Amino acid sequence: LKIDDYGKLLGVDGKDTPFNGSEGLSAVLSKSRQAKRCFVLQLYRYAHGHLERKQDVCSIRDVANQFESEDLTLSQLIVNVITHAGFKKREQ
Repeated sequence: LKIDDYGKLLGVDGKDTPFNGSEGLSAVLSKSRQAKRCFVLQLYRYAHGHLERKQDVCSIRDVANQFESEDLTLSQLIVNVITHAGFKKREQ
């Protein structure tokens, strides 16, 4: 039987966006500012081992802005997170 792989991503970047299949979903997310910023936040939390704190906001914003403006690969993003001053000077 044929699989219905149609979906709609609701409320991302303030709109509902239809997609077909995992490739379509991936394409929608790769162009989404909100999805990129969410991914950076989750990666930052994972790398630091805790939820973000007030003093982390600027570091997260810096990394997210770089990720968006420079269209970084995942490897480059990981390097940016762990070489950012906020990571190197983190409090335990």
